Amino acid sequence: MTEYKQVDAKPDSIAVPGARARRPAGDSEENQPWRQGDLRLFLTLGVKVLVTVYLADVLLNALFIYVPTMSTTDHLGASPLLLTAIAAYPLYRLIVLPVKRYLRELEEYREELEGRLATRTRELQASHQSAQTQTRAIEEQAGLLKNAQEIMQRANERFFNLFSGLPAACFTCDSDGVIFEFNEEAQRLFGIRSTQVLLQPMYTTFVPERDREKISELISRAIRGEKITGFEWHYTPEKGPSRWLQCNVLPVQVLGGEVTGAIMGCLDVSERKHALRDLEAAHNDLEQANAKLKALATTDSLTDLPNHRALQDHLRARLTRRDRPFALVMADVDRFKEFNDTYGHPAGDEVLRVVGQALKRIIRKGDIVARYGGEEFCLVLEAASYEDAVRTVERLRREVASADTGYRTVTSSFGLAMLDPTVSQTELIQRADDALYQAKAAGRNCVVAWSPEKKAAA
Repeated sequence: MTEYKQVDAKPDSIAVPGARARRPAGDSEENQPWRQGDLRLFLTLGVKVLVTVYLADVLLNALFIYVPTMSTTDHLGASPLLLTAIAAYPLYRLIVLPVKRYLRELEEYREELEGRLATRTRELQASHQSAQTQTRAIEEQAGLLKNAQEIMQRANERFFNLFSGLPAACFTCDSDGVIFEFNEEAQRLFGIRSTQVLLQPMYTTFVPERDREKISELISRAIRGEKITGFEWHYTPEKGPSRWLQCNVLPVQVLGGEVTGAIMGCLDVSERKHALRDLEAAHNDLEQANAKLKALATTDSLTDLPNHRALQDHLRARLTRRDRPFALVMADVDRFKEFNDTYGHPAGDEVLRVVGQALKRIIRKGDIVARYGGEEFCLVLEAASYEDAVRTVERLRREVASADTGYRTVTSSFGLAMLDPTVSQTELIQRADDALYQAKAAGRNCVVAWSPEKKAAA
């Protein structure tokens, strides 16, 4: 970059090569000893000029004598002019030529100065234009900066107004839990003024001691860039009622993406929580009521066994899975009408309860015994082969015969039918019912298994 030095616009003198220094204005004669030397030089120069003129004149006169074409008068008339010319020539060389040379040098120096001045002027103009351009750029940047500051100020004001007026409790903090913003809803929810918490750790102001570790972990996760949403906080202050808060904890990032803190928003969901709890209790009551209704709809009220409808639903579902065998058993209390006529209907009801409980004691887990209707019962024996089914039914017959009714011995007849993949639900029930009638015909208190031959004989 070119460096410029300050130049006096109006110099007191111009330095000309070979020229004598001009006496500064105001100097006295006593302070100028150089004047005496200058006078001696001038006298010496004058003497030389007179001697030179004299010698020139003598020489010219001698020359003119030998010119035949000129008279003595012409010689004498021409001699002074020539003498003057000859005498002036040394003076011309001593004074005029140096002055002309000095003037030429002064002209060259002036031209040089003008060139330098023009160059310097152009440089100054270019520098001025550059300075003007830079000034304009600086002014534009300053304007942009001012606009950015105004926009930032308005954005901060909008953020403050928005943050303060949010319907959820919100506050910002750093990794140590120091609070920087604390809106109006947070003041209302936590029961503390913002002046009491700003630039203070939340763990010593409004977060209960038992929750500090949990809240600190959430803030640390947010500082690491994680977003935590839907966190439920059972806030229990030292004074006042406890509240259920649904909280979101998010990282606060600057333009470069660096996380500088966290913002936590809390919404009071206590009413909704209580309503959900009441709704869950009502739902549980409703499920229990539905279970009771279902039990009433599928349970025989006298024997407390599954009723006819429940049996049909069970068989319908079971017949969709024919990969495992089962046996269907129909049982009937022998001479039940006679018992009712002898002991009365309450005694008959008691007999039905005793028989039902006797059957229920023998069956295995996964089997089912149901009241089919009147004095008839139906059993489903799962995963039973023919031999296993016959042995189980024999145990059922003996259990009924040995049951204590409080009146007299009661027996039952049993009809058995094995699962056949080719028959329907109705046909399977009909086969067990046919075997039961065969047991009745055989003298009662016995077990008869259905077979095609017995069906043909019947």
